[in-house]
Amino acid sequence: MKDINVTPEGSIYGTYLTDFGAWGIQTRNVTCFLLVGSKRALLIDTAYGEGDLRALVESITDLPLTVVNTHGHYDHTSGNAFFEEVWMGEGAAEIALGVETRTKLPHPDYTIRTLKDGQEFDLGDRVVEAIAIGAHHASSFAFLDKENRTIYTGDELEAAQVLLNVRRDDLATKEIVKLHLANMRKLKERSHEFDRLVPAHNGGPLAKSYIDDYIDLSKAILEGSIKPLETVAGFGWPSTIFGGDEKLVRYHLGKATFVCNRDQAVI
Repeated sequence: MKDINVTPEGSIYGTYLTDFGAWGIQTRNVTCFLLVGSKRALLIDTAYGEGDLRALVESITDLPLTVVNTHGHYDHTSGNAFFEEVWMGEGAAEIALGVETRTKLPHPDYTIRTLKDGQEFDLGDRVVEAIAIGAHHASSFAFLDKENRTIYTGDELEAAQVLLNVRRDDLATKEIVKLHLANMRKLKERSHEFDRLVPAHNGGPLAKSYIDDYIDLSKAILEGSIKPLETVAGFGWPSTIFGGDEKLVRYHLGKATFVCNRDQAVI
């Protein structure tokens, strides 16, 4: 019997079932989540396109599957072409369709559907709502599993850091912080609907108080009452990452951390 988790290079996917009704599918530094209802299943993100993600999902459930992306970055979309159709936010397709992995997978020309704010996916005994929260990337969506009172935040809110230096546009850091603040206030207004935050990276679930800390951090940056730290760029990172020469700094307050380019920092 083929072990769908293992390639000649070693273990690819690790899976686990949470007590809030989700299967975590972890590879490298990213976790995808599979929500199984009574009639359908929903896969949130597709990681790096390694191994056989589709076979792994089908080993967990044989229900009809809907696939969604939290945003367009390659570590969330490179496995999209395992599937015939994927839902994503506006602006995500440009990146997702540029992933080289796609051409080597079964459905390189998969159909793209555009997510809308407030769109719902009915899985039978659970409904999942897509909530637009673009800042880290313009295409970002969170997914609220209403019955299990859990919200999946992608890369827009996490325990280690939120990266503000990875957009392809020329939006200034100050403007990205404004977007992030508005999005966190949006989630705060709905915090009575969920009990936990589940990011795609660096552990979870997280307490709802992370929302408050990110609001406080954004406000402090915009008010000029906090300065960036140059000694540590992020979660144990040096001042340069991603193989480039850009110098990075971080803002930190409470449990919240932003990383941005030094020359784009809000001083």
